[in-house]
Amino acid sequence: MAVSSPLQLSVVIHPVVVLTICDSYERRNEDIEKIHGTLLGKVEKERIEIRNCFIDDNPTASGKKKFNLEEFQRLFDLHQRVYPNEVIVGRFSTGDQIDDTALAMQALFSRVIESSYVAFPIHLLVDTNLTDSHMGIQASVYHRYGVPGNDNGSIFTPIRYAMGYYPEEMSASQLFQRNLAIGGIAPVHNDMQHVIATSTKIDELLDEVLKYVEDVTAGNTPFDSKIGRSLSDAIMAVPQIDQSVFKDMMNNSTQDLLMVTYLGSLVRTQLALAEKLNTIL
Repeated sequence: MAVSSPLQLSVVIHPVVVLTICDSYERRNEDIEKIHGTLLGKVEKERIEIRNCFIDDNPTASGKKKFNLEEFQRLFDLHQRVYPNEVIVGRFSTGDQIDDTALAMQALFSRVIESSYVAFPIHLLVDTNLTDSHMGIQASVYHRYGVPGNDNGSIFTPIRYAMGYYPEEMSASQLFQRNLAIGGIAPVHNDMQHVIATSTKIDELLDEVLKYVEDVTAGNTPFDSKIGRSLSDAIMAVPQIDQSVFKDMMNNSTQDLLMVTYLGSLVRTQLALAEKLNTIL
């Protein structure tokens, strides 16, 4: 990756990374205050997408952290079997600031993977202490500095990042946000409730689109070519189906759904009956 400055980097973090770090922090031993691990993802020119992570620190008997290269390599090899396209992009640690342990492990780690995957390894700091009543996330890049032949100094340069979502992650994130908005734990909706909520959301978005188009047509809002192109692509993506054909498709789908529901109910009844007969016999 040919990047001359860390400020040129574009970093995208997936929610599963933050959730994995939080889960590992909650499952740590009571005598461990912070956890450290490796970030993995995909590198494309100046863009780094952080998709996964794993814990690799090994506390010694004295409580100090020790980087075990063999253990790290074993974990990375296992991860590569499942995600062969993901490479090492940096490190992470928990807490409200980067401490000496994180700095030492990042320095050692950077020497081990130097120039193998990324020019500037990322360091992700997740504030699991909830300082100021929220969990802060800080991304920075680690690099050494100094005169040629004597670059013993090191520095973490803060960089901007954005959260990236797969469709599945977006649904889960929206569920979390809805629970946060109501200030408590909300029950998980069933399929019909999801359909109703999604339909309502689509209806609201269509109202916003119609209002925007009307405002542009009336000259109240300036025309934006990017928005117009996006609306055109969305309209072209809608299948053009005749009304009668659409009704037939819906009727056939409904009949198939009823048949599957009936068969499922029949199987459950047979299993319950077989269980009672086995108990009697």
